[in-house]
Amino acid sequence: MNLARFLVAVSLLFPARPQDRAEVVRAVLAVSEDLDGSLTGSRAGDAALLLVWSFAESDWRACVAGDGGRSLGAFQLQMLDEKRACDVPTAAAEWLRRARRSEGVCAVLPPDERLAGLASGACDRGRELARRRVTEARALAGALAW
Repeated sequence: MNLARFLVAVSLLFPARPQDRAEVVRAVLAVSEDLDGSLTGSRAGDAALLLVWSFAESDWRACVAGDGGRSLGAFQLQMLDEKRACDVPTAAAEWLRRARRSEGVCAVLPPDERLAGLASGACDRGRELARRRVTEARALAGALAW
């Protein structure tokens, strides 16, 4: 199965408006060349993680505000201007950059918890949330026999 088909199959497991689903799948495909399996152990898992994370944060709505207006866009990124946060491909690329930074900053944590910094802003918070999302993405990748 190619990555596009895999992402469409995974996205259909989530209750979302079709236009939101399509926009997020296109955004993940746009950053797919940069996915190397470092976040979940497989490229498909990393792609699924972007879907899982953005759905959990925004229900795949492109320009939603959260955390009292401090978090914006499909990935609920902080410290990113509204124009960039609401452009889903730009936000996906920024999320991936921040995920890799969190992996490095939180390198002392178990691998499935290294996105705690991205989830909560600090390695000592958000560990369970990061672990749940990584585990869910890995399970989706495995269930669809990528």
